[in-house]
Amino acid sequence: MKEYKIFFICGDRSADNYLSLLLKNIKQISSEIKTIVVAGENSKLFADNFVIDLVSYDAHGFFSPFTKFIKFVNLAKKIKYIIKKEKPSLVVLIDFYGFNIRVAKIAKKYGIKTVYYITPQV
Repeated sequence: MKEYKIFFICGDRSADNYLSLLLKNIKQISSEIKTIVVAGENSKLFADNFVIDLVSYDAHGFFSPFTKFIKFVNLAKKIKYIIKKEKPSLVVLIDFYGFNIRVAKIAKKYGIKTVYYITPQV
């Protein structure tokens, strides 16, 4: 049976909480599903392959994303490399629209299905 890989990306703390619960449930359902994760410390606990703590980039507000532009460009290149190398079956993008929309384009380029999940808003 072909190994099923899911690549998850999440960039803020509240979404990281949801993702960690999702990853925990995936592990309970099947050990056949391998996860590649770019998220925060909570998700790191349940990831098969944790790439980087994107939550620590903390790019909220108006000026913060501009000051961290180079970090995000380099991260996008790294993600593109990982997607090309690992060939996940699915990419799941959680919130963090400005960055994740670019990742969706990368996944589309390689013919990988993409799901964009928006966490509940209060």
